[in-house]
Amino acid sequence: MAPKRGQIVEQLRAEIVSGVLAPNSRLPTRSELEHRFGGSSVTIQRAVDQLVQDGFVCSRPRSGSFVASHPPHLCRFGLVLPGRPDSPEQWSRFYTALCGEAQAFDEPSDRFQLYYGMGGDAVKPGHANLLHDLQNHCLAGLIFATMPYNFPAGVKFNSWTCPMLGIMAGPVPGIPAIFPDWGSFLDRAIGHLLANGRFRIAVLTVSLPSELIMGRLAARQLNTPSYFIQYAPVNSVEGARNVIDLLMRIPIEDRPDGLIIADDNLLEQASMALMSSPHGVAEGIHVVAHCNFPWPTPSLVPVRRLGFDTGRILRLSLDLLKQQRQGASCPALTLVPAVFEDELKANREIS
Repeated sequence: MAPKRGQIVEQLRAEIVSGVLAPNSRLPTRSELEHRFGGSSVTIQRAVDQLVQDGFVCSRPRSGSFVASHPPHLCRFGLVLPGRPDSPEQWSRFYTALCGEAQAFDEPSDRFQLYYGMGGDAVKPGHANLLHDLQNHCLAGLIFATMPYNFPAGVKFNSWTCPMLGIMAGPVPGIPAIFPDWGSFLDRAIGHLLANGRFRIAVLTVSLPSELIMGRLAARQLNTPSYFIQYAPVNSVEGARNVIDLLMRIPIEDRPDGLIIADDNLLEQASMALMSSPHGVAEGIHVVAHCNFPWPTPSLVPVRRLGFDTGRILRLSLDLLKQQRQGASCPALTLVPAVFEDELKANREIS
């Protein structure tokens, strides 16, 4: 950007961000801007065009240029994703659900800008786009969909600190966290299975700590063998299927009669194994399956879906970012409780 045009853009943007030029207020006329900045009509027009492109200004035919009613520094929130949908090794169904819910937000006062492929050290196009938007006050806050590796917490851009939040198990210095409450997920899943007369409960997961799982089972006086807790990779086609096949080969008197699939990335393959097993559905194994609502994973067998409302996670994230903007303190860690599918539907109908 030419130096003169950049100076004009920066000054007008600063007046909008500071509130000197309020939302919906009219910008000075082109001739007034030419006189104020000593720039040509072409330079002024290009500066205004840049502000329009960044979302700070809108042009109304025969009326002039106005500050946007919902400028980006107040209403646009960045969602930073570590991978891309076309890169399965860096993607999960949780990211799909987050993106789907973010794109479903249609309130002008709360909208999302997605930044893909932000994991690792390599400089990628997403990094440059994010840096541009931060430097130019185009974001009201930033949500990291994972641990913000290599990103400086509390970094300032032109004396402005962007509010930040991470969807991660614990906070890092300067960045509070929001995360699904997996303890509540296990408690509710186990409680449901016990209420249905299932006492030999197996768990299939990607990364939940075995200590957490065994502790929750032991709290219900369940003497669970360690091999009932099984792990499978997120993107392994065969992993979940093979694990379930092995569990179903245990003699019937020792075989699990209840199964918790604690990651929706594993459900499709696990349900295929249960369907094809001569002992799975036939012997009446009862399944509780994790879900990132409202984006369920297909299942070939009946399951009771239990999980986390990704829309609620995003709404709570926005509330926490707005608290930061207003200078209020927000908790270092906010946990989102697990809900069953019927509860989620009832809550959404009430709201």
